[in-house]
Amino acid sequence: MADEIPEQSDIPRPKVETIIREKGTGASLAILDGVALWPPKESVFELTYPNRDAIVRSVRLRLAPNYASVIVVVEDQGSVIPAEGD
Repeated sequence: MADEIPEQSDIPRPKVETIIREKGTGASLAILDGVALWPPKESVFELTYPNRDAIVRSVRLRLAPNYASVIVVVEDQGSVIPAEGD
């Protein structure tokens, strides 16, 4: 059948990573190897050392031959944002 979905083993699997970057400096805060994380804009990441929160400002997918990176740009808030109900 022409519309069949190919077997998973037939699909090339590029190396995947998620890079969390600081908006102001472009510094990489974390690299999650083997994970493609796509958080919604305005969601909150909890950072440590010191404990503080960062808000997701943008997400983009960078593709290259045999390689895929999800770039998550966050804005460091400098402190912990109180959760709803706290």
